[in-house]
Amino acid sequence: MPSSLFIYVPEKQLTPQQALGSARWEFGLEDPFLIVFPSALLEQEEVQRRPALEAIAVAHVDSEFQRVIKMTSLIQINPLFGPASYSVDERLAFVLMPFAEDLTRVYTSIIKPTVEATGLVCRRADDFKTNKAIIQDIWKAICEARIVIADLTDLNPNVMYELGIAHTVGKETILIYQRGRGKDPKFPFDLAHIRRIQYEDSATGGKKLENDLSDTLKSILEPTAVS
Repeated sequence: MPSSLFIYVPEKQLTPQQALGSARWEFGLEDPFLIVFPSALLEQEEVQRRPALEAIAVAHVDSEFQRVIKMTSLIQINPLFGPASYSVDERLAFVLMPFAEDLTRVYTSIIKPTVEATGLVCRRADDFKTNKAIIQDIWKAICEARIVIADLTDLNPNVMYELGIAHTVGKETILIYQRGRGKDPKFPFDLAHIRRIQYEDSATGGKKLENDLSDTLKSILEPTAVS
């Protein structure tokens, strides 16, 4: 039997991205779609609102048809690490960073608590205990992550490679790096225009990283609604 759920919260504004994110997060829908219509239609009798609803339905079917055509014409890829057939976990934030002792301390004492304070689950490659090659675990985590955080301290080649993967599959990324470790890094041209969070290995620097990272996460998870 068909079923429906109606939630009426007029005082809360949602962007389309927030509405779709809630559908995935709260109701477990893998591929939800969004239809917007005037709330006044809810007050009308069935006969009155039928023409408007039919027009909305036709427009939606047409847009889905165009989406299917576009999807079938996309470039087909065959990743070295395996297929990208993973569902996005709206609660997962995956961190790319070198496994240096001082950076691990930054991860455990600042990054992970700050991320999890937003309601997300924070993971790093060494959190996964499997018998697979580590790049396969990283590939899977990048594909499943809602957000990818990359620490570009020292421009570690592995982290740069993994960040390229995250950008290729279209992930929301947050770039951070630590100053004061010798010569400051010279970022590649392709990353020069992307905002980065700079921090120092000090109490003040840690607090700055915590605040900046928290603000950036909130801007991604709670974008300003457009009236």
